[in-house]
Amino acid sequence: MMNALVVTLFGAVQVSPPGPAAPRAAPLKQAAPKKPARKVAELLGYLLCGGRRSYERTELADHFWSHQGSDRARRCLSTAVWRLRQILEPKGVRHGTYLCLNGPDTLGFNWASKHHVDVIDMEMALDRALAILPQRMSREEVHQLEAGLALYAGDFLSGAQDFWVLRERDRLSARYLDGLSHLMRYKLHTGQYQAGLSLGLRILERDPLREDVHRDMMRLNVRTGQRSRAIRQYQECRAHLQRELQIDPAPETEEAYAALCQGGVPDLEPDQGTVSPQMAEQALKRLCRALEEVDRARAMFERLSR
Repeated sequence: MMNALVVTLFGAVQVSPPGPAAPRAAPLKQAAPKKPARKVAELLGYLLCGGRRSYERTELADHFWSHQGSDRARRCLSTAVWRLRQILEPKGVRHGTYLCLNGPDTLGFNWASKHHVDVIDMEMALDRALAILPQRMSREEVHQLEAGLALYAGDFLSGAQDFWVLRERDRLSARYLDGLSHLMRYKLHTGQYQAGLSLGLRILERDPLREDVHRDMMRLNVRTGQRSRAIRQYQECRAHLQRELQIDPAPETEEAYAALCQGGVPDLEPDQGTVSPQMAEQALKRLCRALEEVDRARAMFERLSR
């Protein structure tokens, strides 16, 4: 009996191939984790996160070694595939268990194999949790969400700077923050205010422009008797939006602030996913800023590749 392949793509990339077969009564042991070289790690990440499909070798060679000649690029790909196979399918693991060569010119991951990939497992946990309103989540569903979020141990393919990596890194980071926000709203609904505040701080450390989180932090601070801190939260939110996006807070945020200033209590029900024109404008400006960052990274990469 063989245990599963374990791949970590968040933070430092690691691959733990399955250990040798064990007697029926003995516990299975995982082989020691291995750290693939940068290009090998990127190739593995691409095969695992690009959709459940196979790739033509010419496509992979052009994608990863476009600055090389075609012959040189194919040789680089062959070397990377050989090194990847040594890691995924060491001695004792049948060829084709994890890497599928569908003909001489096609490569893909064997999705029918036994495997655990942190990125995939986190996304599956988030898909399940985000489909349920926070106030309707069971303890078991919350536990599954927390376990999925715990898999996010760092940036996707940390250190890699290819364009597809940057896009995927930003997407996964945003999904992770969405999961934290969902959990934060569960804490708000169930009266776990200090835990909710801690989650809000984690989110805003990574993305201080999350206006919905600022609003929830205002609510949580009021619930813990920190009205002055709730007002400062609004001021911080407004300052970030003005400095980074040159826009004012959304009406929902202004209404919560007005309630605070009048000595009242802002609406304590979390936002239910409604999108105001101001929120749409904010999202558009954030997208434009992200595209500008991608353009700068592309220009830098092209200079380094010359």
